[in-house]
Amino acid sequence: MRVILDTDMGMGVPGMEIDDGFALALLVADPAFDLELVTSVNGNVDVETGTYLSVELLDRLCRPDVPVVRGAAAPLGAPEPV
Repeated sequence: MRVILDTDMGMGVPGMEIDDGFALALLVADPAFDLELVTSVNGNVDVETGTYLSVELLDRLCRPDVPVVRGAAAPLGAPEPV
């Protein structure tokens, strides 16, 4: 299955959750998935840090071939009122 992972990677930053990093590691480890791209956005951490951490984790998982693309640093629009 082809996969694009959109993440706000905070793994490794003190006080941040590890869910995005764990999801990335599971995708890399499972041969049923073909990880084609990782995108990073602002969220748990700023987008620059998230992008760096995604690249770093892919390197540690021996998958530097997976491209990482920096996404939006802020929301592109206001949420719809509820």
